[in-house]
Amino acid sequence: MIRKTEHRLKIEALKTGKKEYFPLEMKTAVGAAVQRVNKEYKGKKEPHHPPYIIDEKLCDREGFIMVTKVY
Repeated sequence: MIRKTEHRLKIEALKTGKKEYFPLEMKTAVGAAVQRVNKEYKGKKEPHHPPYIIDEKLCDREGFIMVTKVY
């Protein structure tokens, strides 16, 4: 059985259009979690667009990265 990390549970709990902020130091771990979650959703609704997007440049908080659920 695979254990889900705290940040992965936060990412999966997001509702459509909502954002979650993580410290910049966690960029690698959060990126891996987003990649795993997107892989699980691949082809379920919209095959060419991932449901979760990670973005550092559009984040409105300094020193954080933002994860957004698109659909």
